[in-house]
Parts: sequence; structure tokens; C-alpha cells
Amino acid sequence: MTPKTMITDALQVVGRRTRTQRLFECLCSGLLFGTLLAIPVIILHLFGYSLAVSPWGMLGAFAGLGTFLGGITGLLTGLLSPQQNLKDSARRIDAFYQLKDRLITSLKIIFRKHATVMERLQVMDAAVHAKRVEAKIVVPYRIPKNFYRAMMFLVIAVTLCLISPYVNRSQTLEAALPVEEVVAVTEQLKEELLEPVEEIAKENPEEKPLEKLSEELQKLVEQMENQSNNPKEALATLSQMEAAMNQAISEFNLEAMDASMLELADALSAAESTRSASMAMKAGEYAKAADELEKSDASAMSKQERKAVSDQLKKTAAAMLKRNQEPLAKLTEKLADDLQESNGEGCKNSACEIAGICRKQGLRKGICQGLGCKLALLSLCKSECAGACACNKDGGNSNQKSNNSSKNWGRGTAGDPASGQETSLDSKRELKQVAGMQGAGPSEFETMKSQEGSEETSNRSYKEAYREYQKMSESVLESEPIPLGQRQMIRRYFESIRPQGEEKR
Repeated sequence: MTPKTMITDALQVVGRRTRTQRLFECLCSGLLFGTLLAIPVIILHLFGYSLAVSPWGMLGAFAGLGTFLGGITGLLTGLLSPQQNLKDSARRIDAFYQLKDRLITSLKIIFRKHATVMERLQVMDAAVHAKRVEAKIVVPYRIPKNFYRAMMFLVIAVTLCLISPYVNRSQTLEAALPVEEVVAVTEQLKEELLEPVEEIAKENPEEKPLEKLSEELQKLVEQMENQSNNPKEALATLSQMEAAMNQAISEFNLEAMDASMLELADALSAAESTRSASMAMKAGEYAKAADELEKSDASAMSKQERKAVSDQLKKTAAAMLKRNQEPLAKLTEKLADDLQESNGEGCKNSACEIAGICRKQGLRKGICQGLGCKLALLSLCKSECAGACACNKDGGNSNQKSNNSSKNWGRGTAGDPASGQETSLDSKRELKQVAGMQGAGPSEFETMKSQEGSEETSNRSYKEAYREYQKMSESVLESEPIPLGQRQMIRRYFESIRPQGEEKR
């Protein structure tokens, strides 16, 4: 073993132990600062704040992050400067064994290309001393100075987490339990919003905004599934869905295209052969307008009609360019040039290409109308979550009647037809019919007591009325966008007044 190897081996062993000790110290420091940051947040949780995450989650996040950052710092400190680590190890050994800078000096010499005889003797002397170095004595492993502080604050944080359910029990339970309205809204969005939008995107793969909208809605619906216990966050997610759908609709730029189509219809109305296409275009029947354009024959136009249509088309093309509709503007200008040159084949091709854009506009309008219906569904879902937020703010369902107006859809006793004191229907079932007018002489009256047949007739009419109105209510519930709370209230009402012996429908 050469003197250089003996010296570097001794220095590397000491360096490894130094870096390990430094890593332990950085880990303890990171745990200490992470726990110190977690304690105020946990205390806020005790007083009703920061309910989105449990106190254990907060402690784990802060303490784990602090420890991780401390470990990264300890590792990088030793890896960034290997040469400096050797110098620190040599300085530490010289100081411990009182070698009068022998290893420091030899460390400078062994990395030179050429050394004098005296310098080689110095290296050999340093190697003899390096062979006697015991790294365990030079750098003993010790408990870091921040270890006990970190453990003390960690115990305090764990204690706060343990008492949190007892101090803030009601709010913790409320945050942990899923809200019925949010769960129902999430399922409704999956069936009535996400699946239809995905189908539309698959049917129209060329429409990139639809594909982007489908992916974004998928992420937001998954996000809502994780927010079933927090109506406020679910309401914010619904607003993001609404904004995404409005963005997708705006990217189609339907209004500007409709304006161009109206100008194009005005230009085509100057000729008899394209007037039917013009009328369909003005009426918004783009599919019909496309068919009429494909069937149009420019050769049937007179010279005056061709000139008039061509001039109007050129003006329309200029207006389209201002709206950044370059493809449609080029086709319109090409059609105008073909009409001027009496190019029948060119007119036919240009008209067919414009018909394709027209048909595409009609398809986009249909898509946007469908998305508009889904926006109405989102508004309904937002009202559901807003009602759930109001209920949670008031402390949940109330069993006390109130004379004040409310937006909670009658979730308390006032909206529960099965609660409260029942109306007394006891009577003698006695019907009196009085004949004649008051005057001189005896009065006549007749008493008729109800029989079993009359009671059956009354029950039968009640059952018939019940069936009739129940069918009407179910029809309305299926066809109208009624909030979930009102739907439940209506169904509970009909269940509470259902006649005996009548099967539940």
C-alpha cells in the first residue's frame, strides 16, 4: 500500500463518519422546524379553522417535509465539495492527534505531479501517523443537539392531534362525513354531463375543444368525488366546470360565423338559383343551406346576376377577413372570381367547399346547444351544493319550524309532512239535511247516518284522487329540473298521505 493510499483511506473513513453525523443533525433540525410549523396550524384546527385536512395529515405533511428537506441539505453538503471534505478530515485528525499539520501538508503534496525528496519523506511520515488513526475516536457518533428539542415539540404536536377530536368533535365529524347532496350531484354529473360530453367528443374527433373539455371535466369530476364532505369546495369545482364549458363554447366563435353566414346569404340572394340556399341560411337551417348550395348551378345565372353576386361576395370576403375567418374568406373570394370568369366547374367546387363549412357550422351550433343544456344542469347542481352549504352553516337539518324565508328547500320540520302533530279526523260521520224555511208551524228535518257503502265510496274516491295526483307529480319530477331537496320533500309527502292498502308506486 502506497503512502498516498494510506493517507487518503484514513481521510475518507473520517470523512464518511463526519458526513453521517452531519446528516443526522440536518434530519433532526428539519424535523424540529417542520414540527414547529405544524403546531400553529393544528392549534387553528382546534378552533375550527383548516378543516379540509385532519391534524394528523397536517403534522405528517409538515414534519415529513421538514425532515426530507433537512436530509437533502445534509446529503448535498457532503457531495458538493469532495476536496474540501478531505481537507476538513485532515484538519480534524491533525487537531485530535496533535500532528502539527502533517496530514494537511501531505495532502497538498500527494496531488502534485512532482515532489522533492524532502516532500516524499514528509508524505511517508504522515502515512505512518495516518495508519494509526482510529476514525471512531476521531469522529464518534453523538446524539444531535436538536434531537431532544425535536422530540419535545413532536410530543406536543402529537398531544394536540390526540385531543383535537374531543375539543373540536362536531366539526371534525362533520368534515369527515360525506354530504348527501354533493354525492348525489357527483353521480348526476357522471351520468348526465361527463358521459354525454365524452360521446360527443368521440363522434366529432376533429373538434379539439371538445376533446380538451372532456379531459378537463373528467379531472374535475374526480376532484368532486374527493370533496364529498365539503360543499364549498364542491361548489368551487362546479364553477370551474362552468367556466371550462363556457370557454369551449367561446372557442367555436359561433356569433362571428353566424354574422358571416348572414352576409353570405344576403350576397347569394341576388340570384334566383341560390335564393333557396340564402333563405335556409338566414333561417339558420345550415344543413338545408349546404344541400341547396351543392345543388346550385352557376350557369343558370344571368350576366347581371353573376355580377351582382360577385360584387357582394367580394365585400363579404373582406368583412370575413376582419373577423379572422381566413379559410371562409378565401373560398368566398374564389367563388366571386369564378362567377366573374363564368367558370362553372370552379363555381361548383367553391360552392361545395362553402357548403361543407356551412354544414360544419350547423353541427357546431347543435353541439353548443347541447352544451348549453349541460350548463343549465350545472346551474342546478350549483344550487344543490349552495343549499348544502347553507344547511351546514346553520348546523345541519333543523327540527324547529321557522316563519322566515329560507333557500334550504324545506329541509326542517316545516318541509317534512310526516312530522308535527297530525290533524284530527275524528267525527260522528252524521249528515243532516234540513228542508223548508223557518216560519210558523213545525219544522221538518231528516237525519242520515253513514253506512258501510258510503265509507267505501269515500275511500275509493280518495284512492283515485291520490293515484291521479301522484302520476301528475311523477311526470313533473321526470320532466322538470327540480332540486334534489324538493324532489325528496314531494315524494315524502305522497308517501305520508298514501291510502292504506295502496301499493307504493
